[in-house]
Amino acid sequence: MASCILVTAQALWKKAFSSVVFTFSAKFLFSKDFLGLVFSIPFMTGAFLYLVATVFYLYLFNRYSFYSVQSIMLVASITLAFLISIIFFHEAFNFFKLGGLALLICGIVLIYAKA
Repeated sequence: MASCILVTAQALWKKAFSSVVFTFSAKFLFSKDFLGLVFSIPFMTGAFLYLVATVFYLYLFNRYSFYSVQSIMLVASITLAFLISIIFFHEAFNFFKLGGLALLICGIVLIYAKA
């Protein structure tokens, strides 16, 4: 659940900033365009969801080991990001990416398999 919220927040940020070329300059950071993006619905929703995901993370860290939370969340986040990038952003799909994703999932299964 936390991974889903986190990746959704990041996808909303990507959507908000996809219409502009981001530069690290004082002129851009204080421009009306940048402030408009930061206060846009997608960006603000993403920020709120990021906060919600952080609360989930804190809850999980309190109940489970750091290693367990991080390893599962990382693979879940990569998997969701892979799917969102293809479905919503129409990014390139190839079998090397799919194979890498399958290896990650197999790795988690092996780590948590009962011997």
